[in-house]
Amino acid sequence: MKTGDQPSTIKMLIAGGHSDRWQTIQNTFKEIVPNWEVTINGCTGVEEALDALQTDPLTFNIILVEDELPGMSGLDFCKELQVREVPLPKLLLLEKEREHLELEALESGVNDCLIKDQKENYLIRLPLVVRRVILNFHNCIILKYADKVLRETQEKFLKKQEQLLKSKNLESIGILAGGIARDFNNYLTSIMGNIAIAKLSLHNTRKIHRSLNRAEESSIKAADLAAKLLTFSEGGEPINKKNSITDIIRHTIEYHFKNTPVTFHHRSEQNTWPVCGDETQLKQTIYNILLNAVQAIPDKGEVIIDTDNVSLAQTNEFSLTAGDYVKISIKDNGVGIPAKNLDKIFDPFFSTKEAITHEGVGLGLSISQSIIKKHNGIITADSTEGKGTTVTTVIPAYSEEPCQPL
Repeated sequence: MKTGDQPSTIKMLIAGGHSDRWQTIQNTFKEIVPNWEVTINGCTGVEEALDALQTDPLTFNIILVEDELPGMSGLDFCKELQVREVPLPKLLLLEKEREHLELEALESGVNDCLIKDQKENYLIRLPLVVRRVILNFHNCIILKYADKVLRETQEKFLKKQEQLLKSKNLESIGILAGGIARDFNNYLTSIMGNIAIAKLSLHNTRKIHRSLNRAEESSIKAADLAAKLLTFSEGGEPINKKNSITDIIRHTIEYHFKNTPVTFHHRSEQNTWPVCGDETQLKQTIYNILLNAVQAIPDKGEVIIDTDNVSLAQTNEFSLTAGDYVKISIKDNGVGIPAKNLDKIFDPFFSTKEAITHEGVGLGLSISQSIIKKHNGIITADSTEGKGTTVTTVIPAYSEEPCQPL
């Protein structure tokens, strides 16, 4: 090992031995790898070592275990650590080689063994062995995590595929499968790429953390995609309460679309009825519809939003239960949607945009439709190619406490 290697931070707990031994190990590291930051916490007995680990095990990144400890063998001590699920790699320092060592070490949760010799030449090898044990341990954790993500992704995809087989045609299933596969592939590529960087960066703790943080961010995005899939299937029941739909629309425009080149015109009745619904879900619905409208406008354009009070009779154009509703119409002057595609726009991952841009490809309108259905409302779309699209949402008006959809 070259002394010019970038420094590593090693925080080591040594179980067994005495202060002279710990000082010898400390001196060895200083001599062989002087640019490493090595901290050693030596514990003579078992209880002392367990107390140190119980306080904060993640203070350390490796445990060195002597072959014999007071009242307990090193292997038995490692077994105890395994039972307590201590999340640290363990290096066992053996006095001599013996039969069935590999099996005993495996059963005891030992990550590696180093056999001492009378001339203590093993100390020269110790820094390399410690570094290897830590690296292999971290790689194992990362690979297990990546495998878990892959298995969960596959299970969720298979579950969604099974559900869609019952309710969607083969074309919709193909679009959904392609969308999920593309998005999850992007997330997993990021995870695996950052894992690879971390594997090469053990000597640089900051770089490891940065790479693993990026992998974690991609994992969170994958989990968010799975959560979105659940929203338009069996989950996501609304928490109903009294809400002002005009306030929700105004907030969404000001917060999300303030800097777009599109002009918004919001026209509403003076006394627009409050609605009964989940504020967060309604904001998500309005945002998804407005986002699609903005993306449909190639340059400067306008989006017109009308909110109206409507009282529906027993028989009505929306096939909804008779009662009072609020109708929100969002009209853009964008490129419009071909008639052959209009009945597909609420399918998950369907898009009329060029696939190469990846704009608008996702679950936005599918989620919006699911949300509105769970509010006992309806969402429809009408479009003329080259002239624009109008998305109409009808949701129950607020009646009285407790807030319940009509």
